[in-house]
Amino acid sequence: MASTPEPPATTARAAAPILAKLRQAVGDNGGLGAYRGSRSEGVAAYLDAFITREQIEPGTPLGTKPELANAFGVAPSTLNEALQILTSRERIKLRQGPRGGAFVAAPRPVLRLAHSLVQLTDGLEDVADAVELRDALEPTVTLNALTNRKPADLRRLYEHLAALEDTENGTELYQAVLSLHSAIAECCTNELLRVAYLTALETVRSRAQTVIHENGDDTTPQQLRRRRLAVHRAIVEAIEAQDEKALQLALRRHSTYRYKH
Repeated sequence: MASTPEPPATTARAAAPILAKLRQAVGDNGGLGAYRGSRSEGVAAYLDAFITREQIEPGTPLGTKPELANAFGVAPSTLNEALQILTSRERIKLRQGPRGGAFVAAPRPVLRLAHSLVQLTDGLEDVADAVELRDALEPTVTLNALTNRKPADLRRLYEHLAALEDTENGTELYQAVLSLHSAIAECCTNELLRVAYLTALETVRSRAQTVIHENGDDTTPQQLRRRRLAVHRAIVEAIEAQDEKALQLALRRHSTYRYKH
C-alpha cells in the first residue's frame, strides 16, 4: 500500500525544533564571525558541524531555504551557495515543491566515522587530546593537499589567507588560522584522513574560547602576529608551487607555535 504523502505542515513541524536549535547556536556563537573566507563557506561549515554535533538523523528536514537563510542571517544567494557545497559533499539533499527544503542525507561509512569521532570528542574534558590528533594528522593532510590541489582550491586558500591577514591578535586570529587549515584540508583527496582531521579541528575550534600564545620569550604580540602570518603564507605558497621541501620547512616552523586553550 502506498504511503500517504506527508502534508507540508507536518514537514514544517518536524523542522521547527531543528531550526530553533540552529538559531540559538548561531546566536550563542556570535554568528559566523569565527569562519573566515566567504560567507557561503562559513554557512556550509557551520551547518555541516551542526548536523554532526546534534546527531541529526538522515531524512530529517532542516528547514526551507528562506527559513535557513533567516536562521543564519544571510542573503538567499549566499544560502544557495552553501547548500550547493553541502549537496556536493552528499551531506544534505534538496527537495522541491510544497514539502521541499533541505534534508539530512544518509551518511556514507566515512561520515559515520565522523559521527563516532564527534561523540568521542564531545566527551573530552580537555581539548588537548583533539589538539594532539590534529597536530599528528596535519602534516600528512597538508602534503596530500599540495599534491592534489586544483586552481579553484588555490583561489580559496588565498581568500582565507587574505582574511587571516585582516585579523588582529588573540582568539580572532586563531580562529582565522583554523579556517585556513580547514580550507587546506578540503584539498586533501584522502577522505578518511580529511574527515578525521576536520573533526579534530572542529573540536578545537569549538573549545577555543581564549587562546594565549606560549613561546617562552619576550616577543611582542605584533612580532608574534607577523611570524604567524609569514608561516601560514609560506604554507600556502608551498602548496601553490607544489614544493614539498618548502612545505616541510614551513610546517617545522609552524610546529614551534604552541597555544594554550
